[in-house]
Amino acid sequence: MKKITTSISQFGKIIDGGYLYADKTKYVHDLLTSDENSFFLSRPRRFGKTLLISTLKDLFTNGGDRFKDLWIGRSGYQIETRPVVYLSLSQESSSPEILEKNLLVDLHGIASEAGLGQIEGETPAKYFGKLIEKLHKTTGRQVAVLIDEYDAPVTDNMADRETAQANARVLHRFFATLKIETVAASISFTLVTGITRYALTSMDSGANHLKDISLEPKYAGICGITVDEFDDLFADRMETALAGLKSERELGEAATLKDLRALIFRWYDGYDWGGGTRILNPFSILNFFQSYKLTDYWVTSGRPGHLSAMLQAHPENFVPSKFESYANYELRKTELTGLEPVPVLFHSGYLTLDGERRKVVLDGKLEKAEGKNSQIDTDFYCFRFPNHEVSRYFNATLFRLIFKPDRKGLSQAGELREALLDRDAVKVGQFFMGHFSRVTFHQKPNDEKTFHALVQVMFSAMGFDVQSELPGAVGRLDLILTLPNNIRVIIELKYIKNELTANESNKALAELAKAKLSVELRDELLAQEVMVKFGETDQRLMDIDRENLIVPERNKRLAQEAPRLLPKTDIDAVFANQAKSTLSQEVVGDALKRALERLSPSEETINSDLLKAAQQALTDINNRKYATIISGTPKNIIKLGMAGFGNLVHIKALFE
Repeated sequence: MKKITTSISQFGKIIDGGYLYADKTKYVHDLLTSDENSFFLSRPRRFGKTLLISTLKDLFTNGGDRFKDLWIGRSGYQIETRPVVYLSLSQESSSPEILEKNLLVDLHGIASEAGLGQIEGETPAKYFGKLIEKLHKTTGRQVAVLIDEYDAPVTDNMADRETAQANARVLHRFFATLKIETVAASISFTLVTGITRYALTSMDSGANHLKDISLEPKYAGICGITVDEFDDLFADRMETALAGLKSERELGEAATLKDLRALIFRWYDGYDWGGGTRILNPFSILNFFQSYKLTDYWVTSGRPGHLSAMLQAHPENFVPSKFESYANYELRKTELTGLEPVPVLFHSGYLTLDGERRKVVLDGKLEKAEGKNSQIDTDFYCFRFPNHEVSRYFNATLFRLIFKPDRKGLSQAGELREALLDRDAVKVGQFFMGHFSRVTFHQKPNDEKTFHALVQVMFSAMGFDVQSELPGAVGRLDLILTLPNNIRVIIELKYIKNELTANESNKALAELAKAKLSVELRDELLAQEVMVKFGETDQRLMDIDRENLIVPERNKRLAQEAPRLLPKTDIDAVFANQAKSTLSQEVVGDALKRALERLSPSEETINSDLLKAAQQALTDINNRKYATIISGTPKNIIKLGMAGFGNLVHIKALFE
């Protein structure tokens, strides 16, 4: 096990009395030799941003003596010391006044430590600039500016949007100082790190000189543990880990080191910030090799305040259907106001780039993506959960917020697994009916896509290995569960709505009005509608109105102009309103019921569709048309069809 007794390469966990580290100084070298000298890097919490900043601080302050055994020390690069302004903004910032006060305290401390004496500047921004200029003048060397957790004053206060925006304005003024000509001339290097870009982009031009390296493939491995680093750092601990997991029955007695490595990677691997470089979560990996237990580490160590606030307010916006498929988000242009779930989850570490899915789309292997043509914008991003730890925890959080389970909660996973293995359709149906009945009105799924996502949330929350929308030769497979003994459950989902949209309702009642109301009354209604909206602006209406016509003929002529002036939905609405006001509730109700029946397939049709879909999935798997599924035999396949009827009060399971 590699150890080092200095903190410059510490990941933050002490193991066996030494600091475990991965040599990241190759990336430091690339930063220092770049044509640029001002950088911004976003990474999730506990991924090593502070480690990177402290490494640079140590390098600039003490030179290269302590780095001689690391990559940069062996590279021949001449390390020059220089004065450093290091700030961490992860401090008390519950108001802009407190933020400014704490910034001034930190800046005064830097000035005092450097022996600079009195510096003018009553605000943090002014003091910041004068401090940099005086350091340069006093030492004769340009200054390195290192700012860690720059966005904490904003993200920590997202529950109070007014405070967050006020703090963002303080940061705007503060960072704008770096662009003042005399200040910029005193700086040799700048690195700003944080979790998000929200505060940065809300600064307008305040920090737009910083080069964002967050998604540059060259720097993809600058934080976290790469696959090669994992194999180098933990090779001598794998045998101990294997024995521990076998004793806990997480692995069978016949399991090998290869099996263990795959299991660890399933739990903690999977991050991608561009270029396909795989990154393992350093916090979870280090904790695993202390306890040798596969459990939640990173996800339970805290959650950014802005994400918590958004989840609590509108958990329904975070169901996987919103982000696991194809999304055209420009992550580099996210604003503080109007935050979207996808960028928030991505910057917070709950989603990662899905390069493989993006490649599938660009290679034309899928003809359509989310209803779009195969001509797909190459600037889009695809997203996925990085690993099992994140997927299980995040879906469990959504499960609790949306379904509000009773005391049994997620402990029903074993019961559901047994029901699936026993082909017990009644129990499976009861399970889903029980949970969907608790969903509040505004969170109920109103389409098949959302229904699909919520079912996936339930399975994932209970620890099932679930895969969604696997691409194949003839379409996508809705869901696959992998159970013990390599048994796979093939799930085809159907959702039947129980209510009409406003336009559908109006269309049905318009047909009723045409059958029940006289032609003269219908003409009168349309004549009134067009005259109210266009009677003073449309020449043809004005000409008809001036003619000496009897009322029925006038109304007829004006009504004939309605299709030219009004959308069909507006015409339907006119007739629908009249039907509701003049016809009995029973007649109106019967018309709406018949319309819903016409739009909704019968239970027999649903049963047939479910069985056909399951059989097609089975055939494709046997023919290896689903590349994601590399094994599986007919006897190990359960075909599960789930259809929601009415207001999700009946869900049925169909088995082979």
